[in-house]
Amino acid sequence: MQNLKIAHQFLILFAILILGALTLLVTLTLTTRQVDEQIKSVSEQTLLVTRQLNDIRDTATQIVGAFHHNDAHPAATSDPSIATAHAQDIADILLKFNMFLNHYSHVIDVYFPEEASLRDAVLNRASILKQLAERLSSGQNAAPSAPDAADPFDELIRAQINLQTSVSEAMEHEQNELTERIERIRDALHQTNLTIWMSFLGLSVLIAAAALYVARRIVRRIETLRTATLKVGDTNLSIRVEDDQRDELGDLARSFNAMTVQLSDMIAGRDTAEGRLRELNNHLESLVNSRTQEFKHAKEQAEEANRAKTRFLASMGHELRTPLNAIMGFAQMIKLCELSKEKEEEYVTIIVDNCRTLLGEINQLLVLSKLSDTDKMIERQPVSLNQAIEGSIARSTLLARQYGVKIKNETNRAALPNVLAQEITLNTIFDNLMSNAIKYNRPKDGQVTLRDQSLSRSLHRVFIEDTGMGFKEAFPGQALEPFERLKHFGGAIDGCGVGLTIASNFINSINGKLGYEPITEGGMRFWVDLEVAPNKSQTS
Repeated sequence: MQNLKIAHQFLILFAILILGALTLLVTLTLTTRQVDEQIKSVSEQTLLVTRQLNDIRDTATQIVGAFHHNDAHPAATSDPSIATAHAQDIADILLKFNMFLNHYSHVIDVYFPEEASLRDAVLNRASILKQLAERLSSGQNAAPSAPDAADPFDELIRAQINLQTSVSEAMEHEQNELTERIERIRDALHQTNLTIWMSFLGLSVLIAAAALYVARRIVRRIETLRTATLKVGDTNLSIRVEDDQRDELGDLARSFNAMTVQLSDMIAGRDTAEGRLRELNNHLESLVNSRTQEFKHAKEQAEEANRAKTRFLASMGHELRTPLNAIMGFAQMIKLCELSKEKEEEYVTIIVDNCRTLLGEINQLLVLSKLSDTDKMIERQPVSLNQAIEGSIARSTLLARQYGVKIKNETNRAALPNVLAQEITLNTIFDNLMSNAIKYNRPKDGQVTLRDQSLSRSLHRVFIEDTGMGFKEAFPGQALEPFERLKHFGGAIDGCGVGLTIASNFINSINGKLGYEPITEGGMRFWVDLEVAPNKSQTS
């Protein structure tokens, strides 16, 4: 081994050790498996013998029981058909009894020939029982020939008891023998394992001695390298190791000498590299934190959008089906039933109202789908604020009547100015705010009040107040988000939950402002700030 490299030397020793360990493991595994198979085989054989003895004992009990049943019902013997059937049953039991005896004898001959004497005792007593049963079956109705003669049935019972005694002794013997056999097998396994482990221990000692020999040869050279390394640790980079051997330690010595030369150059640039690395790590950490927050925010937005979509679909299914069902139902009644003119007009009115409701829902969805186009300013022109408010009140009267809500106009109509907007946009804004105030109002006796206030020569404010439930606590500043009210009111309020969103986007498109606040007495106050259109005299 002197001409081998150090790694090869230890590799050979390690391979020998691994090979020995694998051999030990395989031997132990095979031995253990063989012992387990032997124990399993012996257990199965013993169980088979025990099962046969149980069958013999149970069949003997059936034989005695069959004769006992016949004695307990003597009238049955007077019927030839019954007697024949009973004799056939006894014959079948005896046949099965004889089969169990043969199986038991065969198992003993195959697996446990040393138990032949115990087997013979069981077979002899079983033979006596079988002969008595056959004799009793052939003359079972005949009385004893002499007064002092033994009762055949009593003899049968004694034979059965003797057989059960022999069977019990045989079963007990089998259990004891099973324990002894298993103990013998385990003792043999223990001796085999002990021999294997002692052999492995001897192999390990030999390998350890060889490894020690190799280690002592190289320890001096390692010590030289260690001393040189310590000096390098004291910043003595001029140290050199003289070792001309052509093995790993020689290669290490030459690499060490080259390393000391390069280390001087590396130390010079180390501080600069570490500084740049710290800056890079700080920048990377900041970038990761920023991206993490962005991803988290995007995830939350996506989840909220998904929840809003789910709430919207659940609500719209109800909002669209309700008027459609009413339209279909009353239309079918008009078509299929003979109705009076008054009823027909009433049903037509209901159909028209539901059509109007359905059309309003669809229009709101269409408006919402086009809101992205209103993100930019639209072309504005002077619009009469008084006409917009009066028109919205007129259009909201029917809805207010349905909800039992009163509309009160307290604006200074004569002083209401023209504002910069589009007529259809301004009507949509007031219609949605009025609808919202009516639907969320107090039922039956609620009230919607309109007021106005001049904020400046160029800005006018319109208030729309309701006496409803409000949403000071229910809405955390998100009332203007689409479908927002769905998750707070669970679809209890008619509509899609997009009215305020539409109003807010339209107000932004005309450079207005929408705000809201809770009223102390109950309800909500919305206000709209609109730019006042300049008079012609001012523009000139």
